[in-house]
Amino acid sequence: MASTTSQNGMVPRPPTSFEYWSMHNSLQGQICHLQKQLSMEYNWRVQVSQELEDTKQQLSNQKRLKELFINKEKEAKKELARLQNYSDAETLNASNIASQVRSNIKRRKKRDLQQDYEELKVAHIINEEKFNAELQAHKDKIKALEDELKLYQEKCNTSLHTEENNKVQDELKLSQEKLTAELKTEKENHEVVQNQLKLSLEKLTAELKTEKENHEVVQNQLKLSQEKLTAELKTEKDNHEVVQNQLKLGQEKLAAELKTEKDNHEVVQNQLKLSQEKLAAELKTEKENHEVLQNQFKLSQEKLAAELKTEIENHKVVQNQLKLSLEKLTAELKTEKENHEVLQNQLKLSLEKLAAELKTEKENHEVVQNQLKLSLEKLTAELKTEKENHEVLQNQLKLSLEKLTAELKTEKENNEDTQKLGQDKLMLELHLEKQKNLALNYELRISQTRFTAELQQKQQTVMGLKEDLKTLVQKMKDEQDTLYTEIENLRAHITIQFSTELQVEEGQEQPEEHENDLPQAEETETTPRKSTFKRFRHFLGLRKPQRWKRPAVPASTSGE
Repeated sequence: MASTTSQNGMVPRPPTSFEYWSMHNSLQGQICHLQKQLSMEYNWRVQVSQELEDTKQQLSNQKRLKELFINKEKEAKKELARLQNYSDAETLNASNIASQVRSNIKRRKKRDLQQDYEELKVAHIINEEKFNAELQAHKDKIKALEDELKLYQEKCNTSLHTEENNKVQDELKLSQEKLTAELKTEKENHEVVQNQLKLSLEKLTAELKTEKENHEVVQNQLKLSQEKLTAELKTEKDNHEVVQNQLKLGQEKLAAELKTEKDNHEVVQNQLKLSQEKLAAELKTEKENHEVLQNQFKLSQEKLAAELKTEIENHKVVQNQLKLSLEKLTAELKTEKENHEVLQNQLKLSLEKLAAELKTEKENHEVVQNQLKLSLEKLTAELKTEKENHEVLQNQLKLSLEKLTAELKTEKENNEDTQKLGQDKLMLELHLEKQKNLALNYELRISQTRFTAELQQKQQTVMGLKEDLKTLVQKMKDEQDTLYTEIENLRAHITIQFSTELQVEEGQEQPEEHENDLPQAEETETTPRKSTFKRFRHFLGLRKPQRWKRPAVPASTSGE
């Protein structure tokens, strides 16, 4: 007798309409969840575009500040040009002032010097004639005294011859001795007077020589001073031309820097426009992709509805499998939600960090703006003080020039010696005024260099702020790229995981089917096409549970 035992498993019951609609609702919930994710991504893109608009607003504010600084720089340049016009070499330079004074003196002095020289010669000749007349008078007096002495001696001799008394002779001797003593004293006095006259003549000759030498020295000094002043005028003109060329070069450099700044600003604006256009294009593409996905979902839903209507009877067994798969899906969706929440928290933290960094950047920018305003106010105050000091110095120079001209006139009227002393004083005072003007020019140059250095520092700070903004925009772009890459990596990871699980399940199903359906394989050579449910499950990335698989059919045992 042959006994056949067939051990069959549990026969799955077909799914009810309620279960089918619950499955349909769960699928719609998943689709809604995906739509929410897409809407969140869209909102995030809108937020990023808003932040880009904020950065654009900040850039426009910076542009406005830059234009304000450029206008202030232009005003400062105008003020410097005005100060240079006030402190021009033609009006305030010491050499030019000295040349003007010298030209005025020259016009009056060339003739006056000739007249003075003629007057000095006349005075010298008159003094020589006076001294010669005095010497001649002294000589005449000495000759007259000698003649008187001779006459007196002759008288004495005659009186001695005539007188016979010894007393008279003694008296004559005494008188002669007295006369000889007087003659000696007179001779000594005469010699002293002659020596004094010789010394006075020598002194006068020496004084005349010194006067001539001094006159020649004064003429040489005047010539040297003229040459020096002409050389100084040439050097001052050359220096003035060099300074003007330097100012022109500085202005050209500033204009070139402004052009480069404008070009960089235009490049940044073009980059922002391109980035906005790219974002708009990406948003359009995202919208189109979203619409395409929605259409695909709708088409897939319609197809699935049609296929599910046709294959409800074939897939009643799969209800329990779907329940288990739905539980797994809910668990995986929970994990996905948790991961998504973690990503959202990370995004929020990164956005908060970016907002804090933007706030700090704004505060630093405001601090820099306040510092720039204070420095500009200080510079304007210093320029005002420099202007006032310069005007005071101009007034002092004018007063000193008027005083010097008045003193020159009075000294010319008084004496030649005082005129020489006045010339020396004038030269000294002109030299001092020249040194003062040089010091003022040096201080003006120092202030100009300081102002240019401060302007360069401000430009560097503005460039640093621009670079910081560029780095912030680049950071935002990098973070967007990293977020996109993370989302794509997550999608790719999920799809790869589901595809590997499906491949494993299909690999497990195929040998079991081959083992269970050996006689069928012999009958049918070609395998049938997979069902739509399997394809849909494969599309969703669901795993087939082990208990859904077909049980193995045991071989029939025959015993006689």
